[in-house]
Amino acid sequence: MKKPKLVFGFAVLMTLFYSCDKNSDNVSLVAESNLTDEQMNELKAQTNADFENYLFSQFNSSDYIFANNATDAKSQALEKLNNTKLNSGMLRISSAAVVYGPYITTMPSSKIQTNYKMVISGQSGVATGVYFCDVYRYMAVITLPANSVGYPNSVTPEGFSNYTNQTSGYTHYFNSGSNTMTVASYKIIVKTNIIGQAVNKTIPSTLSSTSSLSLSYSYVAL
Repeated sequence: MKKPKLVFGFAVLMTLFYSCDKNSDNVSLVAESNLTDEQMNELKAQTNADFENYLFSQFNSSDYIFANNATDAKSQALEKLNNTKLNSGMLRISSAAVVYGPYITTMPSSKIQTNYKMVISGQSGVATGVYFCDVYRYMAVITLPANSVGYPNSVTPEGFSNYTNQTSGYTHYFNSGSNTMTVASYKIIVKTNIIGQAVNKTIPSTLSSTSSLSLSYSYVAL
């Protein structure tokens, strides 16, 4: 009489295991519940600090911009050009400045983080929580004419301008001490959740099989 109860108990256990395995979102939410809001915020702050330090160490630039649209990028480039003129004792740029471009180039990808522990939030198909991820950077370095400032018009398709908080767009830098402009965008491959279960999703999903992006850029000259 005890054998049927044993079989029934085993069947219930297997059903629960199967349910957890099939629904990774629910599992990740349970795993996340072990972290307090304060711990989540600390991890977000740390990953953002890592990102900031990475920018400075890689590009040796004190002048970088998170640009999510072409209008902002152009206005910021013109402001930088104005400041350059003022600092050098030249006249301010006129409102009818000549713009060169647009020009088109590619942004190939490379992996910059492996099994990186980070918070993913607000992404379709991935529950908010802590995951281990690979991060890829799409980047182009453009050499501009002397005494000019460049700006990106568009990146197609877009990744993230900041992978730590998953802000859509791209980032561009005016590299200190040179006449180059760097444009970068990022994608994240979410590998496993905090308890080691496979997720294997790419965000943004539009970049899942994309090895390079298309960059349109222009520049204005002194």
